[in-house]
Amino acid sequence: MDEKKVSFVSGKIIVGILIIAAGIVLLLGTLGYDLDIDLWDFWPLILIAIGIKIMVTHHDSKDILWGFFLMSIGILFQLRKLDYIDINFHDIWPLILIYVGIKIIISGGKHRSRSGHHMGHRNLKDEDVKGDRINISAIFGGGEYRYATNKLKGGKISAIMGGCEIDLRDSDFEGDEMIINTFALMGGIEIRVPQSWVVVLEGTPILGGMSDQTKALNGTKKKLIITGEAIMGGVEIKN
Repeated sequence: MDEKKVSFVSGKIIVGILIIAAGIVLLLGTLGYDLDIDLWDFWPLILIAIGIKIMVTHHDSKDILWGFFLMSIGILFQLRKLDYIDINFHDIWPLILIYVGIKIIISGGKHRSRSGHHMGHRNLKDEDVKGDRINISAIFGGGEYRYATNKLKGGKISAIMGGCEIDLRDSDFEGDEMIINTFALMGGIEIRVPQSWVVVLEGTPILGGMSDQTKALNGTKKKLIITGEAIMGGVEIKN
């Protein structure tokens, strides 16, 4: 069983702080203290906070790179909202290509790993993935992946402006709990699980959604814990 990673900078804490700050500004406005603040001007703080959270709680170089990328984009948009710089998305979209290129270099052109990690721009269909750990990234594309192992050890799934479907119905894991971390940014993740598993959602949707549509059998003891964030994207778990 994978141990659940404990962090003081969880997605829920970030969202909670942002909601409290927004509530304070709105409350002061209703009490007659007009701060002349448009809350929409500070939406990039969400990207900055999520980026910092990823860099603090992850140790993998690819995850740290993604956190830094999100934080950098958020800083650029925040500076634009505050009129310190004058840029638009069409001015900085090549940064996405730079990010993808750096990620490929960090991966080192390695052969396909046991975990079944794939870049999303390869449009893979219904692929049987060997290995017992999930490590899938769908970037500007997607694919379908099927696992068939009795020693699944959890892992992570990312969908960035893309989508992926993961079929775990022929799999199982040792112990009573397994954790899968998800991250959907303007993308979608669909996970199909056996009816012998109980799903527990502990993720944070931000302008997105996370839903559990499964029906577990009575007496089920196996627990699948889904963590992570869905930012303007979606994560669905089905049978």
